[in-house]
Amino acid sequence: MSVQITAIVIFEGIYMDFDLRTTDSAYSFVLDTLGITGEQFIDEYIIECDRDYERLWEKYYRQLKHIDASKIRVWAFHITGSLDHCQSIMYEGLRNLHHALSSGSKMADVFQKYGLEFDVGNKVMYFNGIAYNVDYQKYRNRCNLYGKDELLSRIAHRLCKDFCVNGFMCNDDFRSYGFDVCIRPEFILDLVNMFPELSELDLEWRRCSTSYKVNFFAYLDQLERYNFDLDEYRDPPYARWDDLDDNDKAIKWMIGRAIDRAFDELGDTYLYVRSNFYIPAEQIADCERI
Repeated sequence: MSVQITAIVIFEGIYMDFDLRTTDSAYSFVLDTLGITGEQFIDEYIIECDRDYERLWEKYYRQLKHIDASKIRVWAFHITGSLDHCQSIMYEGLRNLHHALSSGSKMADVFQKYGLEFDVGNKVMYFNGIAYNVDYQKYRNRCNLYGKDELLSRIAHRLCKDFCVNGFMCNDDFRSYGFDVCIRPEFILDLVNMFPELSELDLEWRRCSTSYKVNFFAYLDQLERYNFDLDEYRDPPYARWDDLDDNDKAIKWMIGRAIDRAFDELGDTYLYVRSNFYIPAEQIADCERI
C-alpha cells in the first residue's frame, strides 16, 4: 500500500533532485548537473577521464559553480513501525523525539499507558511516578559510566542530541541495519534496557505496528553539515577540498556520490536532519508499506 501525498515545493520554479535511492535516479542527477547525455558521460568519464572524478570535476567546474545547492532537494527514506498507518506522519510530518514527547502523539499516549512520561523542557523522565534526570549535560563528561547511569545517559543522548529524524540516502537492504527499526522505534530498546518491565510495551508495539518506508526530501539548511563532509575538522573527501566554498563542496560531494551510486559502488549512506528541525508534511512524498 502506498499513500501518496501531493505538495512538492518548488522554489522560484527551479529545483534539482539529488536522489541516491536507486542507481537510475543517481545517474539522472549526474547527467542533469553536467548537462550531458548518457553517451557523452561514458565518453568523457570512462574513456577520456579514465574514471578519474577529479579530472571530470575540473573539466566542468566553471559550469557547476553556477548551481545553487540550496535549491537541491536531497531525497531519503525513513523506516518506521507505525501504529496508525502513517496518518500522523502524513499530516504532521516526521517529527523529532522532542516534538513527539512534548506534545500530543501516539508515542506519548502509548508510553503513558505503561507509566512512562517525559517532561522534555525540564529534561526529566518519569516511570511509575519516579523521576529520572535525563539531562545529557549531567552525563557527557563523565567517564566509566555503568549500571543505570550508563543506561540513562543513552536515553538522555536520544532526547538531547539524537532526535531520531534520520534516514537513508542509500540502502538496498535496510533490514541489515538491525535493531528492528521497521517494527518499533529504536528508542524503545533503550527504554527496555533501563526498565525491563517495559518489555510489554515493546511487545505491544511490535504486535500492533505496520512497517512503512517514508520517502521524503530535505534541503541543505535542514540537514547536518557533516552529511556532506562540510565540517572543517573532517578529513577532506576530495582533492583541494579547502579551496572550495560550502556550495561547491556540496555539489562536488553530491556528484561524486551519485557517480559511485550509478555504478553500484556506494555503500549505506545515512541522512541526519538537524536536531532542532523535523520534516514537515509537505516534504513527504509517500508512505510505502513494506
